[in-house]
Order: sequence, then structure tokens, then C-alpha cells
Amino acid sequence: MRLITNRIRFIALLLVISPWFSLAQSTTYLPLRKNRLLRAQEAERKAVAQHDSLQLAEAYYLYGKTYAFSGDLETSQRYFMKSLAIQERRGLSFELGRLYVRLSENELQKGDIRQSTLFAEKSLSIYQKIRSEQGYLRSFAMLGKISEYIWEKSGNKQEGYYLKALGYYQRLERISYKLKDRKGIAATNQLLGTLFSKAKDPRAIPYLKSAIAIFPSEELYGDEVECMLFLAAAYRNAGKYSKAHQTLAKAEKQYIFYQLNEYAIQIHLENQFILFYEQIGEWKKANVRLRRLKGLERKLLLADREGAISRLHLEYETRKKEARLNTQQREIKLQAQTLHVQSRFM
Repeated sequence: MRLITNRIRFIALLLVISPWFSLAQSTTYLPLRKNRLLRAQEAERKAVAQHDSLQLAEAYYLYGKTYAFSGDLETSQRYFMKSLAIQERRGLSFELGRLYVRLSENELQKGDIRQSTLFAEKSLSIYQKIRSEQGYLRSFAMLGKISEYIWEKSGNKQEGYYLKALGYYQRLERISYKLKDRKGIAATNQLLGTLFSKAKDPRAIPYLKSAIAIFPSEELYGDEVECMLFLAAAYRNAGKYSKAHQTLAKAEKQYIFYQLNEYAIQIHLENQFILFYEQIGEWKKANVRLRRLKGLERKLLLADREGAISRLHLEYETRKKEARLNTQQREIKLQAQTLHVQSRFM
């Protein structure tokens, strides 16, 4: 009778929360990149077939990256946390530090500077303990991005954070050249070029062009397009409007050609077109881009709201599992006591 009553209560609860979940399912994110998704699914299949927990952690990590690029940060974060739960049992490793960097990226994209910093510092602590220079590249880059974000949010007034970001990126530059890491060199040139572009420093152009020359050969197409957008901004700041427009047009063409479907890049693309058209007085074209940008930002706001609903559902599921385990433990204890009593009378 108690089982039937509990089942009725559970169904009633589902009926109450189902409208919220139907709302959550109606959200439209950017399409998931097929190659990324297939790679994650293949890793998961292999992990399950081979009962390999580390391979499963890698699959969850790949899912997390895939959803992050589409703008679904809450789903991304859940996959990263699932991967983290497995990796932490293994102890300190490059992969564990890498996860904390990804968690930090997601938090920064949501504007949570405190949590983003905690995750980034955790990653650096791991890499210092295992003495991974490749890891330093990731942690210093993330800490630099956080400082750069704070500087930008202050309206470029808190120069201390600009200098802090610059210091992190220059450390990256030294390490990447020491390791002769082409990807690292390109990424560092991009970070320095981007920072200089925001500061309207003419050093931006050679740094960004250098990064763009490397990215395609390393198949880092998203970074290539992102770099082009900052190069366009650098040209615009220098008053080179023809070059700025050519670079923006090429960036949009490459974005479509590579089928990137990356939320952050698409928002950046629309922003750069708006700034360009405003600066040359093409207000109609600026408004078209503005409408696209508002549509993208609305999706992000919906994602944040639904993320809260998802967290409530996850907490409910956890409590339900805990209650079930407690019930099972009580039943096992009761059965043991019954067997003990019965054995005394045998």
C-alpha cells in the first residue's frame, strides 16, 4: 500500500513540474557541431563497452565542450561535473586541471567572476603540483582572460587588471616559445593581439595576423574566425575601414564555411558588424545586425532561467536517490535483525 501511495505522490509531482520541463525543452540553442557530438558519442560507446571509467570521463568532457560551444552552458557544466567526479578519484592529473579550466570558462561566460577565479586558481594549483608546463598555458590563459574581463567591465579604467592580463599573456608567450608549441604560440599571439586591440594599441595587428597564419594548419578554425574579428576591430580603430570590412566579410564567410555554430563567436560577429556600421554611419545595416544580436542574447537569458529549473530537478533526483538508498539500507538492517532473531530460536 505504501509503495502505491509513494508512486501516486511521485506521479503528482511530475504533473506539477512537467510544464516547467516542457518550457525548458522549447529553448533553441545553436545546433550542436556534428563532428564534436559524434566524437563524444563514440568515446562514450567505447567506455561503456570496455567498462573504462577514464574513457567515460573523457566522453563527458567532450560532451561538455560540445554543449558549451552551442551556448547551453548548464548542460555543459553538468557534463563537466560528471567528468570531474571520475577524474578526482584518480588524483592529480593534466585532465583534472583541464576540467577546472573549462568550468572556469563557463562561469566567466555567465559573468560569475568569483567562481571563475576559484576554478582557474584550482587548475593552476594542480598544474604546479604536477609541474605541467602545458597545463600552465591553460591556467595562465584563463587567469589572463578573467583579468581582461574585469578591466573591460570597468570601462577600461582599472589599468591594474589590464597590466595583470598582459603579465599572464607574456608568461604564456615565454612558455609557448620555450616548448616550441605552434598551437600555444598562435593562441598567445591571439590573446595578446586581442588585448592590444581592445586597448587600441597598434601592436594588435601584427600579433593577430601572426595567429591567423597558424590556426588553419592546426585546424583551429573557430580561433581563426575569432582572431579575424579582433583584427577587423584593430583596423577599424586605426581608421582602415576598407580593410576592416574585408576582414569582417571574410570572417563571416569562414564561419559559415566551417559550420562552426559557436555561440560566443556568433555574438562577437554580430557585435563587430554593429560597431563597424555605426562608425561609418550605416544605421539600417547596424539595426539589422542589432536585431540578430538581440535574438541570440534572448536565447542566452532563457538558457540561464532554465538552468535554474534544471538544477532544481537535479537536486530533486539526488534527494530521491538518497531516500531510496536509505530505505534499502533500513530493509537490509531489518532483514539481518530478523535472521538473527530466527537463528536464536532454531
